[in-house]
Amino acid sequence: MYGPYTYGPHGRVEAITNLTFVTNKGSYGPFGVGGLDTENRFSVPVQNNGSIVGFFAPHWQKYYINGVGVYVKPFLIALPRFMHACMADPRTV
Repeated sequence: MYGPYTYGPHGRVEAITNLTFVTNKGSYGPFGVGGLDTENRFSVPVQNNGSIVGFFAPHWQKYYINGVGVYVKPFLIALPRFMHACMADPRTV
């Protein structure tokens, strides 16, 4: 997920002007208007093959979002059964 944002009069982020979502199938967006010419951009990289499973955004005056938070599901590696036994009892190593 990425997009441009604008600053307000007090130096705080005032609004995210559009959002683009990136998945393993492609990019979708941008959703929103404006901000295509700004140098102020944010991105939410997900590391180690994790997945964004949800997000939330505070709003300002019911019209603009001024932040984005994400919920990430980590990628888990399944270990063979004998590895579980070795990890549970260090004497078996």
